[in-house]
Amino acid sequence: MGRRPVGSALARKLAPPVALLLALLLATAFGWAAVQLHDLEQVRAPWLERWAQEHPGPREPDAQAIERVADDFAADRRADLFGLALGLAAGLAAVAVALAVGRREWVEGRGAALRVLAVGAVAGSAAAMASSLSEVASLAELNRWTLSDDSLAAYVGPLEGTVREWRERIPDDHAVIVVGTNDFLLSRVGWALSPRPVHPLVMPLPPGADLAELGELASGLMLGREAPGRWLVDLDALADGREALVRVEL
Repeated sequence: MGRRPVGSALARKLAPPVALLLALLLATAFGWAAVQLHDLEQVRAPWLERWAQEHPGPREPDAQAIERVADDFAADRRADLFGLALGLAAGLAAVAVALAVGRREWVEGRGAALRVLAVGAVAGSAAAMASSLSEVASLAELNRWTLSDDSLAAYVGPLEGTVREWRERIPDDHAVIVVGTNDFLLSRVGWALSPRPVHPLVMPLPPGADLAELGELASGLMLGREAPGRWLVDLDALADGREALVRVEL
């Protein structure tokens, strides 16, 4: 004879009031945890961050890049923990309801664990959808989200005017050399200037570097030489609100 599932055996051993109380307590605890996590933007894990610093990759990013990556991981960690806590709270609440209405078979059958997990998965998906729709509505009010074909404003935000002007100035078959270490701006500039070939040159620049001198230095590089024309973008200047685009003479 096959063995009964552990969850089923445990449910049979617990008296209905005790099982109901336990389910309510656990559902309340996980629900409280979900509420606390919902109000947070990040969940830091210092020991994981220390481990990452002690085991660096082959590339040596600057301190700002390391902090941005840590922030991204902390935000993802918060989302994962929130979904886990919400799913467990919803599943245990369903168990409590089933016990309260006398449906013990709902939590005693072979598929009891799967039913609880299914309820939690549905609750987590509904919460994620509601959160996404809420964020979309907020961004739409700020004119940073659109269903139109031109989504430049939604992606680059306050850089829209600058990047749109660059699109008009730079022909589609010209190459663009992007200099700097700001990964956030690099990804947005590369996306916004597509289909123009973009050549990242990841290197730190001295503060207040002269844009014309950078253009002269770039003229000796091989990057983008196959294109009929080349341009250079200074990410540091772009971040500071200064003129950041210069034509590279062939």
